Amino acid sequence: MSARVLILTSDFGEGHQQVAEAMQRVLAEHYPGLHARVVNVMECLHPRLHPISRTVFLQALKKLPSLYGFLYRKTYGPTISSHFLNELTNFGLKRLEHLLQAEQPDVVVSTFPFASAAMSHLRKQHVTDVPLVTIITDHTVHHSWIHPGTDLYLVGSKRVQDGLVASGVPHECIEVTGIPVRPAFGKNYSKHHLRMVHGLRPTTPVVLILGGGFGLFGEDLFDEALLDTLPTPVQLVIVCGHNEKARAQIERVLGGHRERVKVLGFVDNMQEWMAMADLVLTKPGGVTTSEAMALEIPMLLYKPIPGQEEDNLRYLVGSGVALAAASKARLLENLRLLLQDDALRLQMKHAAAREGHKDSAREAARLLERFFAPVPVSLYQ
Repeated sequence: MSARVLILTSDFGEGHQQVAEAMQRVLAEHYPGLHARVVNVMECLHPRLHPISRTVFLQALKKLPSLYGFLYRKTYGPTISSHFLNELTNFGLKRLEHLLQAEQPDVVVSTFPFASAAMSHLRKQHVTDVPLVTIITDHTVHHSWIHPGTDLYLVGSKRVQDGLVASGVPHECIEVTGIPVRPAFGKNYSKHHLRMVHGLRPTTPVVLILGGGFGLFGEDLFDEALLDTLPTPVQLVIVCGHNEKARAQIERVLGGHRERVKVLGFVDNMQEWMAMADLVLTKPGGVTTSEAMALEIPMLLYKPIPGQEEDNLRYLVGSGVALAAASKARLLENLRLLLQDDALRLQMKHAAAREGHKDSAREAARLLERFFAPVPVSLYQ
């Protein structure tokens, strides 16, 4: 029988899904005959509650980010609050048990903390002995990710590895792979060629502005001042993700500058837009920033959501791959600095080359091999 990998994820934020899909794609490409299935664990555990809870979660991120940050910090360590949060995954476990019986996986890979918690509960109850691999999708050691019965943690940085060890996880159960991103982000591209293909001027600097897959940036960022205060001719590419309302509003405000501004919705070729950029302005999501590091693109981080994005920001700024701005005034100041200072951008590019992982998904796949065989030659060529 061919090997089977069950990947548990969630659509509570696109990063979890993107990592799951990157792993599924790499496993399918390099392990002929292997069956890798991605399942939304929240939909599996709570099929009726899931649409409501997801909407509430996304609206809370937009309208009450400070409350989310408070709850995140309250459950960061092994507290009564974090224990209560993990116990919530007990509801619906029978559905997960049925899924395991139907899929008969050789290994379960989790890209979502509640999925890891649910699997841990089943293993403690001796319902299953299927190995569990948890991929932490941010540079954080939040307690929601740490569960007994986890055979292997795949993490984005040594910072997370050290934090897990300090939390009691054995060092041999942790591997630093980088946060898995699609192999397309590890390739080399011609910036000049891509700009020509996508209708941009090949010699004018490009700033790529990303709001995350759901477009969760403040629309007040985009006004005439953003263009008027920049010191050099610059082209802005603004990707709004699935937020069509934000896209329409930005086009109304900056529609008179189409020669300098390109506004996009969701794109499935992000690697090309990043590769043609001199600078990426983004919220500090774990996956987006890992994609930028793989391509060695300097970053300017703006308005992190309280919680894991603040953890990511501290790591990225501390590693020298990004600058941060807490206000619009500081944002414009740092934008001017980065566009004028070629040496600083080069320094950040070198830091990204040092900290980033161009082959993160393939490296993660290699480490899963201990749970199934044989080893494919193609991954080592």
